[in-house]
Formats: sequence, structure tokens, C-alpha cells
Amino acid sequence: MAEAESNVVEHVVSFWRSDRPEAPCLMAKGEIDFGSENDFRDALADVLLDAEQRAVIDLTCVTFFGSAGIESLIDSGVLAEDRGVRLIVEPSELVRRVLEMVALAEEFAPHGNG
Repeated sequence: MAEAESNVVEHVVSFWRSDRPEAPCLMAKGEIDFGSENDFRDALADVLLDAEQRAVIDLTCVTFFGSAGIESLIDSGVLAEDRGVRLIVEPSELVRRVLEMVALAEEFAPHGNG
């Protein structure tokens, strides 16, 4: 008898810190969606709580960025504002397009902007 296929979906994403001299930095690689939302939120909170003036979120290796990622960034922006920290997002081309579609590209401008 053939083995039944599993319906389990594996979420392929990783988060790690790669702090820079000017700011703590969260790196992300893979797909940010509902399955990875809690890990993304935790990682965002950790980097923001360690930040004094700025926090960098490097999403240049993100290949999927759904509504859970957008919501997590918005909530993190509120936490950053409450702490007096500038949240800077370095997006992949895909993330940049998503942020533009929801009118958030300027809110999370990279280093050179704003």
C-alpha cells in the first residue's frame, strides 16, 4: 500500500540578528505569512527593544510577504514610535512592491530616504 501524502505545509523562513554598528538589524529569508507571523513578530520586538535610535529590518531575501507580514510591520512601527526608534525596512523587490501597493513604502523608507 502506498504511503499517503501529507497535507502538512512547511513554512520556509528564517530570522536572525546581524547587528550593524549604527543599529540592531533583523535579517529575514524566505516566506513571511500566517505560519511564520508569530516568529516574525517576536523577532521584530526583540530588535526594537534593543534599539536606541534606529532598528533595521533587512527583508532583501524575503520571497513572499503576505498580509501577516504587513500587519506585523505596522504593529512594529507603533512599538518603534512609542520607543522613539526609527524603524527602517530594507525590502526585496517583492516586499517593496507589496509595501507600495498598501501605501506603506514611505513609512518604512530605507536608509537614504526620509
